[in-house]
Amino acid sequence: MKFSIALVVATSLYAASSVTACAGSSSGVNRRAELIRRANSVPVLPPTVERLPTSLDSLLGSSGGREALKSKFATGLHLIQLAGNQKVWMTEDQILTELIQKHVRFFDLTDQPLDVVADNLRVVNSADQTFAATAIPTTLTQKTLVNSLIPKISKANLNSTLTTLSNFYNRYYTSTYGVQSAQWLFDQASTIANSTAGKTVKASVKKFTHTWAQFSVIATIPGSSAEKVIVGAHQDSINQSNTAGRAPGADDDGTGSVTILELFRILVEAGFVPTKTLEFHWYAAEEVGLRGSQAIANNYKSASAKVAGMLQLDMTGYRPTAPGVIGLVTDYVSAPLNTFLKLLIDNYATIGRTEFKCGYACSDHASWYQSSFPSVCPFEATIGTDNPNIHTANDVIKNLVNFDHMVQFARISLGFLVELGSSA
Repeated sequence: MKFSIALVVATSLYAASSVTACAGSSSGVNRRAELIRRANSVPVLPPTVERLPTSLDSLLGSSGGREALKSKFATGLHLIQLAGNQKVWMTEDQILTELIQKHVRFFDLTDQPLDVVADNLRVVNSADQTFAATAIPTTLTQKTLVNSLIPKISKANLNSTLTTLSNFYNRYYTSTYGVQSAQWLFDQASTIANSTAGKTVKASVKKFTHTWAQFSVIATIPGSSAEKVIVGAHQDSINQSNTAGRAPGADDDGTGSVTILELFRILVEAGFVPTKTLEFHWYAAEEVGLRGSQAIANNYKSASAKVAGMLQLDMTGYRPTAPGVIGLVTDYVSAPLNTFLKLLIDNYATIGRTEFKCGYACSDHASWYQSSFPSVCPFEATIGTDNPNIHTANDVIKNLVNFDHMVQFARISLGFLVELGSSA
């Protein structure tokens, strides 16, 4: 996920010992407020960073302007959009030192078609987005089925797959390890799809390739309708101190990645045939500007695909105190879909919920929001009470990953897929 306290735990202000106290203390409240402020603020960038006009219409609306943008891309510069509708050109080194390491959230628009960039750049505020009309259930009609599937969630499977995934040296989007881990996920999903049960429900798995090494993975259980219900997670990891270093990413976002793999297994083995088409996404390059999910969301938008809802699982394993809570992101999401998610939590989870603002370009759900598709993002905690080890070599299973907490997110995600996937 793109907000992090991992790099600052080395300083006295954000010492790891303060993390456990933050939930109930005034200093913790101030710390959370500071993290939110920093994540959403427009950074003070060095003068070497080239700013673009707030509106790019003049550039994108002319062939000369488009060629000028293409020539910039050809030099290796990245087109970055920040909160406050600020757009800048940055090198990869600047992105790391001025944005990622300073916990500034952003979209990297470099790989997106210019016509899509022009459209998406106009969506800059949390309250600005509109979505295509789609019927989101206000009641639950599949309780018997969902409750019969919940016992099939296996903590042993979650542990086993997360152990393997987090044992890759890192899953950085340009590294050999990032490709190997993506291939491993693809192979795991393919084994499920190619099983007898998988063939019965006509499940399939494909690679979605990008301009960088790591590919995204999409698994599908087709329905009688082409309208899609999507659950997603990001497969990449990052060590913010050294992108070539060890980055196990057990919680961020190994937990989300193996959870949706488990969901795919359960629904295939149950022979579930949905009304709407179900998709399971593992995104590349989330940690560097939501690049993989942007590419897929923009591809679907260009193809006029219909998406009933997208649910992002980005970090589901850290429980600062028992029994834990499910944090609901309330900004840059679909309010009606969030209301539906609350209904799922109240009926299918055994822990409570809370709400918080995650901010601009928080995780991959923001790519779908930006492309006018309804999306939501349940989270393991809230800002400032999340896992303090992410984006470091210490994000390993033994440091704070709780499988009981992961099961709660699997429960509500099964509800999301079955209830929304069964609706007309």
